[in-house]
Amino acid sequence: MFYAKMLLEQMDTVIHHFDKVKKTDVTKFSISSQHYGFAIEAVAKLMDHFAERKYELAVREGKSIDVIDDVYASRSILGILSLTDLNKHFFERHFVSKSLLFTPLASLKQHVFLRK
Repeated sequence: MFYAKMLLEQMDTVIHHFDKVKKTDVTKFSISSQHYGFAIEAVAKLMDHFAERKYELAVREGKSIDVIDDVYASRSILGILSLTDLNKHFFERHFVSKSLLFTPLASLKQHVFLRK
């Protein structure tokens, strides 16, 4: 599944590159994230903000390391991650090794839901 998805993305890139009639008035961008409710809400608000403009937005969901790799490889212009005390050092090593900058946007309280 992973390889098929990667090949389809590469095919889209090649088609876009050699397309004779380029869409100059359409802005294309991609955002990568894990499956976070707050990220989906933020993307929905972003879409509302750009409602009057012509754009193509792709939202990529994956594991944390996939989000970092998507931004590093320019598959996405933005990656959304949640840093905790437990994973902060792990992520920081990857950010430094790939020359990426992490900018905190919000501090959120984590919740755990349990069944009775």
